[in-house]
Amino acid sequence: MMGIRTLVVLVLAAAPAFAQPKTTPTPKEQAAELVKRAIAKSDAGDHQGAIQLYLDAYKLAPLHTLLSNVGTEYQKDGKPYDALRYFCMYLEKDPAGVNVNYATAKAKAIQIELGNKDVTDADVCKPKAAAAPPPPPPPPPSKTVVHKAPDPGRTMKLSGMAVGGVGVVAVGLGVVFGVKAQNATAVVNDHKMGDPWPNDILAIEKRGQRDENLQIGLLVGGGAALVLGGALYYVGYSKKPAETAVTVRPIATPTTAGLAIGGGF
Repeated sequence: MMGIRTLVVLVLAAAPAFAQPKTTPTPKEQAAELVKRAIAKSDAGDHQGAIQLYLDAYKLAPLHTLLSNVGTEYQKDGKPYDALRYFCMYLEKDPAGVNVNYATAKAKAIQIELGNKDVTDADVCKPKAAAAPPPPPPPPPSKTVVHKAPDPGRTMKLSGMAVGGVGVVAVGLGVVFGVKAQNATAVVNDHKMGDPWPNDILAIEKRGQRDENLQIGLLVGGGAALVLGGALYYVGYSKKPAETAVTVRPIATPTTAGLAIGGGF
């Protein structure tokens, strides 16, 4: 590199000789002086000072080799990105210059240092773009979970079924007691004149009357329970109330039978 820097100085210092001495240095002469000072700064380890002097010299005399010198100073100063930028700037502006091989080698080394290991001399300043990562796998297909909402009318429907069941039982018992009452009535109605009455005829009549009363009560209560149970089930099925409480309690007396129904609707 020392030879290249010396060459820069010689190129800048080369100027046509005139018969009369010059009193004011030309831009090339000023640039040559700046390059000398830059070389001294670099040798002393002041790479930032050398960079500034090389750039000042380039403004006075745009010799492209100075760009390569700036890249070298940045590399020595531990700034690879800046060094790469100036090496590539030199290669772009002077692709057939005397310093091409040096700048190419330096740029390639910096690219490898930065992780671009597949660069070649031809694309040292435009490395191949890294291959795009494969697309992420598609997300698993969504599963639609249908949660069956609780039936708010369930309580009322169950109550309707219970009341209806009690009604069925009551109607059945009413039919049984009705048959018994008819049997007792038949004993009286079918009695032939002149035949003696059974000894317990009064008890038979009493049982027949009781059975008849139970028949009426159970049939009426059972029918009402069936109607109410059906109504409860229908309301629970259609309106679906949030909360329903129904209490069914059978009641019976010596002469009557029925159901006590209570609750909130």
